[in-house]
Amino acid sequence: MPPYKHDPQVRFDTSSPITVVTDEKVSLLWPTVQSIKFGGGKPFVVSNILPVFVSPSHHEASASEIAFLWNLRRHMFEDLDLELSLYLLSPLSLFESPHIICLVNKHLVCQHGSYKITVTPKQLKIICGDMESLQSAISTVLQLLSLYKIEDTVSIPTILIDDWPDLPHRGVLMDVSQGRIPVIGCLEEYLDTLSLLKINQVYLYTRFHSNLPPQWQCPYSRSEVLHMSEFCHKRHMQLIPVVEVGPKVQFEDLPKLYSVFQDFLACFGTAEFVSAGPRLSSFILDQTEDNLGVGDVMRYLPIASHQMLQLCGYPLHDLNTSLLQQLPPGVIFKEYAVKADHDYNKFCTTLVELGINYFVCPGTAAWNSLAGCPAAAVSNIVSAAANTEGALGMVICDWTGKGHLNHQPFSWPGILSAAGLAWNKKIHKDVLETTLPALLNQHVFRDQAGVLGNIIIELGQAETYAIRRARNQGIEDFSDLPEEQGSILYRFLIHPDGVPLEFLSTDALQHVTKHLRKCQTTLSGANSQCVYGEAIKTE
Repeated sequence: MPPYKHDPQVRFDTSSPITVVTDEKVSLLWPTVQSIKFGGGKPFVVSNILPVFVSPSHHEASASEIAFLWNLRRHMFEDLDLELSLYLLSPLSLFESPHIICLVNKHLVCQHGSYKITVTPKQLKIICGDMESLQSAISTVLQLLSLYKIEDTVSIPTILIDDWPDLPHRGVLMDVSQGRIPVIGCLEEYLDTLSLLKINQVYLYTRFHSNLPPQWQCPYSRSEVLHMSEFCHKRHMQLIPVVEVGPKVQFEDLPKLYSVFQDFLACFGTAEFVSAGPRLSSFILDQTEDNLGVGDVMRYLPIASHQMLQLCGYPLHDLNTSLLQQLPPGVIFKEYAVKADHDYNKFCTTLVELGINYFVCPGTAAWNSLAGCPAAAVSNIVSAAANTEGALGMVICDWTGKGHLNHQPFSWPGILSAAGLAWNKKIHKDVLETTLPALLNQHVFRDQAGVLGNIIIELGQAETYAIRRARNQGIEDFSDLPEEQGSILYRFLIHPDGVPLEFLSTDALQHVTKHLRKCQTTLSGANSQCVYGEAIKTE
């Protein structure tokens, strides 16, 4: 048991090894913490000034590095009407008012990425092993302060939090290969929100074409990519390149793209991984009837010596054990899945048994639609989380589909769900589905009226309802979701003559229309405090 200082006013029940929740507010902590126990006695009450005493470690972090992370979030404390006052912890430190003590020391935690928060009436103590876990701890502290703020005062009950990630690598893939892409200001807000959700990898998916002269092909400029990389690095996230080739590129065309790849990858010098897309992976994998290997990767993809290669796992699906055992041990394979009913167990079990490194990569199910299919996304992500034994990480993929017509907020149900389950896979599907609207309101849209998150989910449900009715499919049937050709509403817009009408009755369409109008009426009551809240309402 951790050595907690004896305080006659505080009692923690540490006899139970499982998470104990007695306050519905903590159900909105996201990702859900691994263990939380409530004590007795008076709460931790703070208003106006919040003193933070930092204790540097000679090996893990300096005082200036710790202070930088706190100052990075200073504006969020100010939004809660709290002014941070940072001090160096010393024998002469005075603790006259409720305060925070922050210590970074790897010898005081049980595993990588873990942190502990102890809240007593006069003190909130944070102990973490490194700077990334401090980033996670500060995120949890901000959530506690927000959830327990009443008017001008924050009153947090005495609690003990012990938290750590189930998966070391938790990522989001941004597909910028086609369609519209966010401007840098909007992108910064997006990346900042991901970091607060304890995401530590952002994958930038770009597709390259050989029919163009050797030139920069990423929609973001070199300076913008470098800025994104630095922005992520400050928040202890990695910006990782995903290199893919267009459908018309052949193996013989790869030498033409070498200098283009080299120019692009030079912007990711701090990335520990380089990922190849599905088509490029099929070129890199060198397979004959009796042999399987990766070949001379450097001939096609100029990765640095410190970077690990990630390949798509699709080409492995139909291979026998003798071939799979020939794969080099230093390569990571990514099991991409776009359908709600994807059978991860079928493909991942073999990887585990043969000791092959892999990530699970579910999708947001927001592509080729107007409002996404949140039910499909949640089902896919829950299934992925249930098959992470032996996995190194989870990456939620926000593919563009055809033309990328969907608005970015409709990807958030999948992203938020994956962020939670990559951190804590014990979250139950029914609990996630029930709390998802409130989680979106709390952590993404910051909607004090509790409206936007509900509308995002309801619009997705309406679109999914139309797909099922057009197929004569039951409400509990998740097969072939999302629809490969696009949702019904999307197809009415893009290719109305191709919409299947055999089972799609007028009553079903009227039901969807009424639901859309109801959501539109409710939208006026939204009170989003996020930077682009009004823009989201308008679009």
